[in-house]
Amino acid sequence: MLGIFNKKKEKSSTPTLTSRLFSGVIDCTVILFFLFPLQGIYSNEFMNRDKGATIFQNFDQLRELVTKNNQFTEKHDNAESEFAITDKQTLVIIALQIIQLAALSIYVLFFWFKYQATPGKFLISAKIVSASTNQIPSRKQLIIRYLSYALSALPFFVGFFIIPFNKEHRALHDFISNTKVVYYKK
Repeated sequence: MLGIFNKKKEKSSTPTLTSRLFSGVIDCTVILFFLFPLQGIYSNEFMNRDKGATIFQNFDQLRELVTKNNQFTEKHDNAESEFAITDKQTLVIIALQIIQLAALSIYVLFFWFKYQATPGKFLISAKIVSASTNQIPSRKQLIIRYLSYALSALPFFVGFFIIPFNKEHRALHDFISNTKVVYYKK
C-alpha cells in the first residue's frame, strides 16, 4: 500500500500537448521572422500609392478606411478611389501568398528531411519518427504529415487536442502519416 505513494512519476518518452504547443510557438516565431519582409512588400503593394510611405502609415490608412466605410473588402464604385484594389494588386497579393506558402513548406520539410525536427522541436529535445518502426520516417510519411496539418487545424485545432487522450501523444496528422514525436537523448 505504501508503495503506491512512493512511486516516482515516470517521464513520458513522448512530448505532451503543452510541449508541442511551445514547440509550435517557437517555430511560428522563426517563420514569421523570415516571412515578415514579404508582408512589407504585400502591405506596400496593397495600400501604398506613394512609395515613400512606411508600412505603419499604411496601417493608419487602413484603420481610417475601415472606420469610415466598415466595408474594407468591397471595391469602391469610384474608379479613382485611393483605396480601390486593382487587378495588378490582386495578382501581387496572390503571388506573395503562394511565395509564403512555398517558403513555409520549404522551411518545415527541409528541417524534417534533414533533422527529423524543426527548431522548436530541437528546443524541447524531440524528433519525428515512424510510429511503426521508431526509425526515421520516409519522405512520403513526412510529406503526408505536412499536408495533413490542415486537417489537424480544422476546425479550431481539434486534431491537436487529441494529443492528451492517447498514450503516445499523437495528433491527427501523426495518425494519418503513421508518425509520432518522441524525446531523444542529447
